[in-house]
Amino acid sequence: MRSKYIELRRFLRNRLFLLGLLILVPIALVAIFAPFIAPFDPLDLDVKNKFLPMNSGHLFGTDEFGRDVFSRVVHGSTISLRVGGLTALFTSILGIVIGLASGYYKSMDAVIMRVMDGLMIFPGLLLGIMLMAAMGPHEMNVVLAMTILYTPRIVRVVRSSVLEIKTMEYIDAARVLGVHDLRILLRHILPNCLAPLIVQVTFGFAWAILVESGLSFLGLGTPPPAPSWGNIIGDGREFIRTAPWLMIFPGVMISAAVLGLNLIGDGLRDILDPKLRHVSSKVESSVV
Repeated sequence: MRSKYIELRRFLRNRLFLLGLLILVPIALVAIFAPFIAPFDPLDLDVKNKFLPMNSGHLFGTDEFGRDVFSRVVHGSTISLRVGGLTALFTSILGIVIGLASGYYKSMDAVIMRVMDGLMIFPGLLLGIMLMAAMGPHEMNVVLAMTILYTPRIVRVVRSSVLEIKTMEYIDAARVLGVHDLRILLRHILPNCLAPLIVQVTFGFAWAILVESGLSFLGLGTPPPAPSWGNIIGDGREFIRTAPWLMIFPGVMISAAVLGLNLIGDGLRDILDPKLRHVSSKVESSVV
């Protein structure tokens, strides 16, 4: 019980982690309760009230079709966070399976890592554009494309942990006792890979939100009329001078979500890596 209290206190004392939660949790709650928070249907057209500035009836104004921008940004948070969350989930599963196999079995390592290196050669957004152009704009296609793009990073993190852990004496002892490889991987190696994996997945979540927004901005992500932060900005770029609120508010939401996730990732890295705990106190005091 005392050890659990100590672990919880380490999380609560990390200012980067707490600041990231303070930013991200409200955005997540908005995404979860979007149907109850948004005052209008994000797809309702009201051409008579197009390009209305911010007012009590339309908190973020209206767009070129009279749609309520606040409602579209709120519903867009659901899509953007869902795409990022699914990408983080799928990359974790694939990264764990492929990374464990690559790090543990030397015969498979060379082939797997050459494939991973080949995927990492291309710039992420450029390869994402190529994949989306081939598959077509759809939310699940965005998730699939970003899973392909980010899985090599997770594989490298898991593989490096496995290469270090499998040389430990207790792993040799398990082999001598005749423990099956699958049990060694799942029971003894995987739990010790989780700390760096969690940190990397958190950064991957933020990366997925950015890439999804970029693809949607270019018309290759979530297809209209469904709102996502990226395509809201894309629709508003033609009216940046006359109606800047069309780009400002979704842009602020993207920045806040990515900032919150990166702060959480930095905090988790400091908490879960004992070597960085001494350094983290200096970083926190300079940032907060």
